[in-house]
Amino acid sequence: MVTYYQGHTIRVTHETIDVWWPDHRQFAIADLKEVHACRGDADPGAIRSMGAAALTVVVFGGSWSVLHSVGLLVIGVLLAAIAFGHGSATFRLYPTPLELHATYHGEEVRLWYTRDARMFGQVRRALVRAMEALDN
Repeated sequence: MVTYYQGHTIRVTHETIDVWWPDHRQFAIADLKEVHACRGDADPGAIRSMGAAALTVVVFGGSWSVLHSVGLLVIGVLLAAIAFGHGSATFRLYPTPLELHATYHGEEVRLWYTRDARMFGQVRRALVRAMEALDN
């Protein structure tokens, strides 16, 4: 058996893709169609933080013409900075997942995903090599 990639959560061989996380699944390489890579959904916490920051800017920016208070402006700037900081830190800590999708037995499936770009590239190349070997 030729193994193209062996990791903690996935193994790509000349016949199958074995995924062990979050649950064990096995896909036959010969039955995979329309294999493609895409990005998953961003972390919900990061999206909420960025939305809160934008809302803070809008609320305090809109109320500036009515309130004329430097103290409230400082509070608004601090709240927006904290929300933006939290959102950007969350995006760095939990980058958007990279996913491999395919059609398997007529059904669209997510084969595997990770937030590690280097590992994703290795697995994707392994899958390409396995599929090319199958065609030869």
